[in-house]
Amino acid sequence: MPKGKKRKALKWIRVPQPADLVGEVEEVVAEHPELGYTGIPEFYRAAVREKMERLKADRKPLEVPAQ
Repeated sequence: MPKGKKRKALKWIRVPQPADLVGEVEEVVAEHPELGYTGIPEFYRAAVREKMERLKADRKPLEVPAQ
């Protein structure tokens, strides 16, 4: 990214979450401060970033047949 230009953060899009999943995330955040999450939104952002990194790493470049 060119120097001096900042990316604007988009507003969080609300996505309904199952109550059991939310409960699990709340427990992890509350019971494991050593993980460094200060709140549930931070946990979700980290999870999405991790998933995106894995998806990008799994992508294989297109193979062009040799001529």
